[in-house]
Amino acid sequence: MSKQTALIVVGFACLAAHSALGQSDVLSPIRFLVGKWEGKATGEPGKGMSTREYRFDLNGRFLSARNKSVYEPKTPDAKPEVHEDFGIYSYDRALKKIVLRQFHVEGFLNEYTLANGQNT
Repeated sequence: MSKQTALIVVGFACLAAHSALGQSDVLSPIRFLVGKWEGKATGEPGKGMSTREYRFDLNGRFLSARNKSVYEPKTPDAKPEVHEDFGIYSYDRALKKIVLRQFHVEGFLNEYTLANGQNT
């Protein structure tokens, strides 16, 4: 499991605990993410560095996430591999669940929802 996926799973685990407590602030369990984060990255592209920034937007209704990972070149003449994505956490009133939509520079979209304490 990548660090990014682990962070998403932790976020949704916090949401499950939050739901059980019945708190009124539906995004309170993920407020700890707010700020700038950086660290080592490992994965299929190899080793690199990642930076992430989380901030609330639009009167605190949405938590936006920006990620940039730069991986070491695989050969001396190659360029570093760069991955970027932008995500938005929001509360879907119709579903009564937190949803994360991630938009990737490669052109694909991931969507995660919290369903009965499990992310899907």
